[in-house]
Formats: sequence, C-alpha cells, structure tokens
Amino acid sequence: MSASRFWAKVNIGEAHECWLWTGGKSGGYGRFRSDGAVVYAHRMAYELVKGEIPEGLSILHSCDEPACCNPMHLRAGDAVDNARD
Repeated sequence: MSASRFWAKVNIGEAHECWLWTGGKSGGYGRFRSDGAVVYAHRMAYELVKGEIPEGLSILHSCDEPACCNPMHLRAGDAVDNARD
C-alpha cells in the first residue's frame, strides 16, 4: 500500500478543517483499494497516522462528515460511543 497514493486522494486543508476524500465513495464514505481489498478511507487515514485500529472498534468522526480523513477528527470507539456520537 502506498501512503502517498492514498493521501493524493485527500483534499488536505488546515488542521481544524475536514480533509475530504476526493476518490470513490459509497454512502458518503470514501473507499480506497489497498492490497487488493477495498477499505474505508477514514479507517486508512486513522491507521496511517495513529496505528492499528483496536479489534472490535469503529473509527468515529468528531465532525460527522463521512468523507473526512483528517486524523484529528478521527477516534476509535465502540458501538455505544458510535450511538452516543
């Protein structure tokens, strides 16, 4: 997987802004092909910057923008966190 290929599809702005995915989307969420598999772009952004996603957790957007890939807007959380969010 090429991190540069991934980030080339993200409209990176200021640190506080949403960094929107410019590639393909499904249901508003960015989709990216990595090592033959299709993954959500926000999950890939999280993993590239923050590391592996803990098993059983989702990646939540503090900005509520599904296409956002700004790692500062992403956090790991469980189903209860996701429902509360």
